[in-house]
Amino acid sequence: MPAFARGWVDKDMTWDAPRDGRLGRPPVFSDAAIQFCLSIKVLFKLPLRQTAGMVASLLRMAGVDWPVPDSSTLCRRQKTLAVQMSTVTADGAYDTRRCHRAIIARDVIPIIPIRKNGRHWKEDCPAARARNDTLRATRHYGRAFWKRWTGYHACSRIEAKMRCLKSFGERIAARDPDRQTAEIQIRIALMNRFNALGTAEIIRVA
Repeated sequence: MPAFARGWVDKDMTWDAPRDGRLGRPPVFSDAAIQFCLSIKVLFKLPLRQTAGMVASLLRMAGVDWPVPDSSTLCRRQKTLAVQMSTVTADGAYDTRRCHRAIIARDVIPIIPIRKNGRHWKEDCPAARARNDTLRATRHYGRAFWKRWTGYHACSRIEAKMRCLKSFGERIAARDPDRQTAEIQIRIALMNRFNALGTAEIIRVA
């Protein structure tokens, strides 16, 4: 397999969508397959039709016989694509009910410091419980310890990475808000992948 294709195509990737037993026509391609195709679109700044051709060429170079989603499938699935994330880090300006609910709804951990005048939320919902846990930890251990414990200081490094994110372009190709969100998340996933490739792996030998 050529090095370029080997760096992008993982033969262990789940390309076909799993059967979920729901009524109606099941999806053909998995979320991982759609995210892979849209990552190629963002990276090379391609229209959806050209993206399908580029992906087909990559799969042939990798020696795998997988079907390729067409442009209409990519456009439709982009609106509902859930790009995998583990945490969302933001400053105290995002310590709001709306932000916490949106983050928890995606099954992601919010790392947001409580505002200085922040109080306990009375609602009994996952977002309020997660936010109140942060409030209790901050009051018990202190704000400085909480920031070290959660890795909040990475926020300053994230701000430095905004220049790298802008290298994908100042504009977003998608027009629909849901598709715009997916496109931005794909840009971030690409940037994280490039960072992982350049990160040294330390192995203890003695």
